[in-house]
Amino acid sequence: MSKRIEQYIRITGRNKEMAQNPSGCINEPTHIKLSLYYSLGGGNLFTGKMEPRGYYISADVEQRGALDIGSSVCCLLGSGVKQCVLEVNRQSDKQQEIAATLAANMGSAMMAWCRNEYGVLYDEPAEFFPDAKKRPVPAQLPKVKKQEEPAKPVPPIRGMKLLTAEIIKKLEKHPFGSQEGKLDDAEVLVKFFGGGACTWLVTEGEKQEDGDWEFFGKVTLGDDWEWGYFRLSELAEMKFPPFNLGVERDMYMGHKPLVRDLAA
Repeated sequence: MSKRIEQYIRITGRNKEMAQNPSGCINEPTHIKLSLYYSLGGGNLFTGKMEPRGYYISADVEQRGALDIGSSVCCLLGSGVKQCVLEVNRQSDKQQEIAATLAANMGSAMMAWCRNEYGVLYDEPAEFFPDAKKRPVPAQLPKVKKQEEPAKPVPPIRGMKLLTAEIIKKLEKHPFGSQEGKLDDAEVLVKFFGGGACTWLVTEGEKQEDGDWEFFGKVTLGDDWEWGYFRLSELAEMKFPPFNLGVERDMYMGHKPLVRDLAA
């Protein structure tokens, strides 16, 4: 029976300025973990979509250290990424050897995802999954019996709550015009981000008659920063490829930051 195959690549440093999601790692990671494993697939609670049955490659960052008893301890620090490399109905040594060849060809791309997501630096290994037995990929891959969609789709997990009671109190004290003229010296009441490069810094806001919130602040969609108005409902509806993730609220913004502190 085929088993899970893992490879650890040591992280040589970290540049948070190049990270799309610097807050994705709470502590300092030491290794990138690549895994090749078989999954039965089915409904994914996070995306609400059906995943195929087969072999997957995944990548994430971990913190590994030695214990007094000589063994090691691992602490998963990020959310990671995974991708199906070979759809099969059943696992077998032959299929895993084919999957290992396919996964080895994807190792560079998976590590690059960790670099872009978390800002980790590393020396790429000469070979990916060196301990795995590999088999040449046949011209005709095995036919797979497709899984039927469930009668009721699996509901996705609800996204992060964008406004808290504490933030609403701040907004109520900072209606439109309350920080007029301060520009980059204005206090940021809440910071939203998504898609790796999009950021919204809210400096003023008012609740509308329809229950929605309208904000004013400084915004970038990956290029230049601009001042403008935007609504909470607009942020809540946004989804970003490739994993259809939504806008999040920065929970580690610090105490009373100014626009110039966050819009570098």
